[in-house]
Amino acid sequence: MVNLSYGYCIITHLIFKDHVYCSPSWDTRDGTPYSIARIMQFLPPEDAPKGEESKKYIYTRVRLAWYYRPSDVSDRPVSDPRLLLAAIYSEVCDINQLRAKCHVVHRDRISDLSGWKKRPDRFYFNRLFDPYIKKEFEVIPSQDVRNRKFYSWCFYCSNA
Repeated sequence: MVNLSYGYCIITHLIFKDHVYCSPSWDTRDGTPYSIARIMQFLPPEDAPKGEESKKYIYTRVRLAWYYRPSDVSDRPVSDPRLLLAAIYSEVCDINQLRAKCHVVHRDRISDLSGWKKRPDRFYFNRLFDPYIKKEFEVIPSQDVRNRKFYSWCFYCSNA
């Protein structure tokens, strides 16, 4: 768990799998909306020793799995600003780029979409974007897959 504080904004209790707003420092930003990402890992400084000794250092970097806005990857107009595309892309960033927590869930896990979108800092996704091949794929939660095979394995014990 990590606690962050930036004078005017306090982000408390960040853990891996939390979703966050991210942006570079104010002097390098170009006015685009905050990016949205999921925390995958907290990392010590690059020059920190490896192994057990690295646990003594304060986390200064974070590995993030990015989400894209549909307008970031295509010219198609999108009327829903809360819709995101999950991405097969992660990046290590400075922990100072984290701005605030937000919530991102798969569309199928939201029972009342209009109510979800009225709440602040709420986003959803139902597609995945691969930036390497520039293709989108539908995301289906594994519990909804019905044509998968289940194998029962038998293990025999002998007293020999």
